[in-house]
Amino acid sequence: MAEEIRLKIKPDFLLLARERAALQFAALREFYEPYAPYTDEMTVRNKARNLKRLIPATTSRMQG
Repeated sequence: MAEEIRLKIKPDFLLLARERAALQFAALREFYEPYAPYTDEMTVRNKARNLKRLIPATTSRMQG
C-alpha cells in the first residue's frame, strides 16, 4: 500500500523539480542576458557549470 502511494507521488515531485529547474534557468538567463556581450568565455562557462550543479541537486533532493 505504501509502495503504491509512493509510486503515485514520485512522478509529481519529479515534475515539480523539473518545472522549478526550468524557472530557475529562465530567471538566470533573463538576468544575465543583458550582460552577455560584456562577459568573457570563462564567466559563461562558470555560470553554466553552476547551473548544472543546481539542477541535479534540486531533483535529487525532491526524490528523497
